[in-house]
Parts: sequence; structure tokens; C-alpha cells
Amino acid sequence: HRVAETILAGQRPIFIPDIQLPALFVYLLAGAIAVAGKGLATVRGVAALLGTLTLPVFYFLARRAFSRPVAVACAILLAGSRWHINFSRVVFSAAITTPLFATLALLFFWRAAEKGKLLDYVFLGITVGLGLQTYYSFNLFPIVLAVAMVAYAARQARRFWPEIGRMAKGLVWSVIVAAILLFPLARFAARNPRVFFQRSGDVVLWNPAHNLPWPGALWQSIGTHLLMFNYRGDYNPRHNIPDEPLLNPIEGVLLALGLGLAIARGRRWPQATWLAWFVAMLLPAILTIEAPQAHRAVGAIPAVYLLLAEALQGIHTLTTAGARRPRRAVAAALLIAVSLAAASQGVWRYFRVQSRHPKVWAAFQAEYHEIAKFIKPFAGRYDIRVNSVYYDYPILRFHLGDDFPYGRFRSTDSLPVSSLPYGNRSEGTLFVLEPIQRELFPLFQELYPHARLEDHLDPFGQSMFASVLVPRADLENPADRQAAQRGWLGAYYSNDQWQGTPDIVRREPAVLFHFHWDQEALGGNFTADWAANLRIERSGAYAFDLETSGPSLVQVDGQTLFSTENLDSYLARSGVVELSEGEHRLVVRYLRKGFLSNIRLFWRPPSESRSVIPLRLLRPLDRKDYFALRERLPVPRAQ
Repeated sequence: HRVAETILAGQRPIFIPDIQLPALFVYLLAGAIAVAGKGLATVRGVAALLGTLTLPVFYFLARRAFSRPVAVACAILLAGSRWHINFSRVVFSAAITTPLFATLALLFFWRAAEKGKLLDYVFLGITVGLGLQTYYSFNLFPIVLAVAMVAYAARQARRFWPEIGRMAKGLVWSVIVAAILLFPLARFAARNPRVFFQRSGDVVLWNPAHNLPWPGALWQSIGTHLLMFNYRGDYNPRHNIPDEPLLNPIEGVLLALGLGLAIARGRRWPQATWLAWFVAMLLPAILTIEAPQAHRAVGAIPAVYLLLAEALQGIHTLTTAGARRPRRAVAAALLIAVSLAAASQGVWRYFRVQSRHPKVWAAFQAEYHEIAKFIKPFAGRYDIRVNSVYYDYPILRFHLGDDFPYGRFRSTDSLPVSSLPYGNRSEGTLFVLEPIQRELFPLFQELYPHARLEDHLDPFGQSMFASVLVPRADLENPADRQAAQRGWLGAYYSNDQWQGTPDIVRREPAVLFHFHWDQEALGGNFTADWAANLRIERSGAYAFDLETSGPSLVQVDGQTLFSTENLDSYLARSGVVELSEGEHRLVVRYLRKGFLSNIRLFWRPPSESRSVIPLRLLRPLDRKDYFALRERLPVPRAQ
């Protein structure tokens, strides 16, 4: 969407490295935005329009091969296909263009081969030239057209070569037109081969980075993709109800029957073309990782429903052979009624099951849309601080624009707020936090008694995000005016041995972090210490719980309570220690190395539930004491 806006601003990209696709689809988005305005309905509408246009084109192609009732029935089944509907409603790729351009290309080829009209060959060239600038799976469709040319010419063995020659003359014009349209993209690919072919190279099975056995991985991928129609489908929630077959039971049986009939007539026209289409458009999925892949196989959708039509035609012919018109009309009506029932079930399952599935909700990052809707009304009235996981995310930029007034949340600057926003204009501050940061609610309440705390739930009762709305009066007069002097001393090192001068030394209100933003602490791998004097008001057994993604330790009064050795994986550890009234030294060490970057410390006082340690009980270790202590602290070992 952002690239589409740059197109409207005057830029003219040919290839979009960020999405690893040619720019044609984004030009369509730009045109839609220019006509209908910016919005989610506009961008989804482009995909929906392309998916809808495929249906009449598919009908006209099917009608050339099958009777009218069968062509209508298989077009209805296609309209109700969850597979087709899903990719007609998402815009994270140009995949839905492939069924449309593939069907159009074969329709124009058939017309051109039958009538020999130059205009049909030109339209074929335009369709192929544009299709090769959409989703990369269409790059294999010329193979289908080559098989179609041979199969069409072989209808009469004696006229094979004359037919080939006749079609070749017209196809010269198709190639010229396609080459003209493709020239800018081809020039880009020749000049930037690494950029152009990066995505394909990254996902192929034989990429050494995947360390897959060859050819075993290929045979497994073939089997997995052949089973995705009737047994176990794509597990990616953005593509399918996880693991469910792509076809309903009726369609699954018809596909098996249609494949058998097509293979039996595999040298005939048009069955050879259906088979070539089915195989060629499955290859982008078969030859890549993450099997089975409904997304990369999207170009096979029309071929699947043409093979279904082969089965329907066989059944329809058997039931109407020699029958009079009334019986044929009843058979046609029954065929269409059954197709409508099956398609209705597909539509119902998409909108009532698939689109509402918890994993689908999470996969499409619905919480980001909800956050954008939530914070938008507060603009200009409240200072808005958003967790760095959400800040400046493309979905938020889409809804809010580039100039929306908000900043990143960082606990060290917010508990308490270090500076008041907007002079006298602000009504307060709105904090938007990750679900794991709900644990900070007691600290906010401790400082700001009138803060409004809210846990925002998704339709399945799971936390999406948390918010804290603090009125200006509380910001100006926090309940604890010494809060800025309470908490932990945090020391961060850009090495894995806690050596040298710390890169950052600052006060922290809690050890509760998800280091998503490099300004949260340090970018890349680092080590950290948090040290404080903990005031115990009631003696007893105190439990400390640590959830960490890297090697860590917790030390109380110079004794290690527990340590972890996990590297780049989540682990929870607990320990209990007897503490008397008064101050006790508490230290946490952490090594962040790898992708994961979470650490959270809680305590459980006697007869109380788990919580973060209250600010009023923590006094940061002064720097001199910390540096003296650091030399005696053990170094956690990583497995």
C-alpha cells in the first residue's frame, strides 16, 4: 500500500524488492486508491475484483470443452471454493492474478487456434506479457501453452505439422507483444539478477541453507501436495483452515475421478492441457519449502476445477445418454442444485469457520488493526506511547498515516513519566502495551491512582494488547514523588562477558522486557545486569520467578538462587528464599543472544500471588557498589 502511494506521488518502480514481486499488481492498487480512496476496503477490493473476474472467464473456457450445465456447475463450484475465496480477499501478494491470467491466456489461445484471428494472438501476447509481471508461479505457464499447442495440433495426426506451422505464424505476434510488455522487467532482471531471483532462490528445496535430503525432500513434497486436496491441506492460517483439505469431500471425489479420466485421455485435446496445467502450476509449491503450499499453488485452481468438470461431464453424459429433453433438463437442474449446495457450504465454511479461526486471526495480525482503531480517536488530545512491537508497523501506518502523533513506550521513561507532553494542551498520556506488560499495571496504579487500565481481548477471549490511560493531574502529581529514585540499576554491555564500561547505565522500574527495538537497550546481542536493594517489610519465605529467553541468574544477598543455560529459547525457573525484615541485595544477570529477547522477573511474598516487585520497595544500587559487586558475580553458561 505504501508503494502504491509512492506511485501516486510520481515514482515508477518496475520491481518491488520489499515484496520480491514485479510492480504491476501495485500499480493496480494505486489505480484503485486514486479512484476509491485509501482504505482497507479499497485494497481488498482489488483482490476481490480479480478473483471475481476469474469466474466468467473460467466459464467461457469451460464452455468450450463441456456442456452448458457442466460449465455452469464447475463455475459455481469455483465461486464457492475456500481456496479461491481466501486469495481473493488478501493482498499480501499478487497470487490471485495467476488464475485470472492463466485462464485468459488459454481462452485466447483456444480462440486463436480455432479461428486464426490476429487479434486473438495479440490478446494472448498481452495476457502472457502482463501475467509474467504478476506472481512468479505464472512464469511456468508458457509450458502449459506449449503443451496446448502440441495437443491441439495432434487432434488430426495427418495435419499435425501444418497445424503447428499455422499456429506458429500467429504466435510470433504473441511473442512480439509479450516481449515488448516484458522489456522493462527483463532489463531490470538482467541488471539486478540477485535482487530479482532472491525470493525464488531462498525458498527452493535445494537451497543448502535448508539442509534437506535430496531427492527425498522432493518425493515427500510431491506426495504432500497431492494429498493436500483430500487429506491434509496447508497448515498456514493465512492460506487455509490449518491442515484441512483444500477441497470439500464432493470435490475431492470428483477430482480423483477427473484426474483418472484425464490421464486415460492424456494425449487428447484438451485433457492433455488440463493435466499440464495441473502439474505445471503445482511445481512452484512442490519445488519449494513449507509443503503443502496452497499459496504458491494458486495457479492450479482453475486446472483443478476443469478436472472436476471432466468428472461431472462423464457423470452427466452417462445419466442423459439417449434421454429426452425433460430428463436432460431435470439432470441439468439437479447438477446445478448439487453444485450450489456444495459451493454454499464452501462459502459458509470460509466466512463462518476459516475467517473466524483463532489461528487465522493471529496470522493476519488483527491486533494491529484493532490497536490502530483504538488509538486514533486520542490523537491531539493525549500523548500516545505505543510499545515498540507495534510502533510504526505497516498496518498502523496504513490506518494512521505517516504523520500520526505518537511515540514509543519505554518503561524507564514512563514509570514515572519523565516529561509532560504538549505543554498545557494534553489531557494526559495513553500507553499501549504488549499483553505480557499487563504485569506493569500495579506499578501504574501505585504511581497514578486514577489511571484507567484495560485488557483488550480478541473474539476468543485472548489478550490482544493492554492500555493505560493516565489523566494529566496524575502525571503532574504522582502518588510517589520519589518514584524516579526507586527501582533497579540497569547496566548494559555490548559484549557477552559483562566486561568493560557499560554502554548504558540507567534506572529501571522493573525487570520486564521484550527487547524489540534497539533503543530499548542495545541492538544485537548484549549482556545486562539489574541490581537493587529490596526492602522486606515482613519476614518469611519469598519466591522469585524468572521467565527468560537466554542464560540468566538470580542472586539474593550474594547467593545464587538459580541460573539458566537456555540459549534463544524460553524457560521459566523459580526459587524460594527465607528473607528477614530489612534490605536485601537482589541481582539479575541476562545474556541476550539470538532472535528471542524476553526476560521477566516476579516475586511471590508469603500468602500473596505473583506480581512485579513494587517500586516503593526497590532502591537502585549506586554505581560504585555495583562495579564492586560486578567482579564477584558469576557468568551464566550457555548450552
